[in-house]
Parts: sequence; C-alpha cells; structure tokens
Amino acid sequence: MITKQHEMDSVVSMVYTALEQEKHLKTTLFVLCGDHGMNEAGNHGGSSVGETSPALLFISPKFQRLETRNDSPTEEFSDLQYYHTVEQTDITPTLAGLLGLPIPLNSLGVFIPELLAMWDHGKGLLSF
Repeated sequence: MITKQHEMDSVVSMVYTALEQEKHLKTTLFVLCGDHGMNEAGNHGGSSVGETSPALLFISPKFQRLETRNDSPTEEFSDLQYYHTVEQTDITPTLAGLLGLPIPLNSLGVFIPELLAMWDHGKGLLSF
C-alpha cells in the first residue's frame, strides 16, 4: 500500500507542478477524491470511520493567495494544508457550481464555502 501511495503522490506532484508552471493552468482546480477509505489493515467496505472517510483534495495554485488556514490533524509538511472535514453531500453541489452546472434539485448538500474565495468578482475564474 505504501508503494502505491508514493506512486500516486508522484502523479499528483507532476500534475500540480504543471499547474504552477503553465500560465494558462494557474487558475485550474484539480479535484482528487477517493471512492472509499480503509481501516488500519487496508480493508474497506465496513462501517469504521476510516472506511467511510475517503480523501478529498482540492488543489490549485490559486489557494496560495487565500488567507484561510486551520490546524491540521497531522503534522504539516511542505505545502500540505488542512482545512476541515466536509460532508459527502456537499461534494455534488460544490462540483456542480464550480463547473457552472445547476445544482441537482434534490441535493441536500451545500457549496463548500472556502472555495467561493477563489473568485475575484468575476475575474480570474477557475478553469476546468
């Protein structure tokens, strides 16, 4: 499992480096979302907190300009910043809004407020 995590960390790092280096990608939002978590033994499908808490990352060079930071539940390193836990139901309205799509009628979630700060009154919107 550790080998795969290092491999995926490298892939994410390559994508982010491209976002930082290419001018036309500096307003891009990279969304990385797991479909499930896992327990200490590496299993998934159960109801433990680890198994029902998949990773969700929103990564963008635009975040460097934001002034919001919360305490991290883990020791910080490099550019890792932890904001907070979001409800799974908030992912759909957030992604819909970011993509310029209508939020589904029966959606129970809300737009993740920290991502609203990425807009500057209609200038420098995110690219998708």
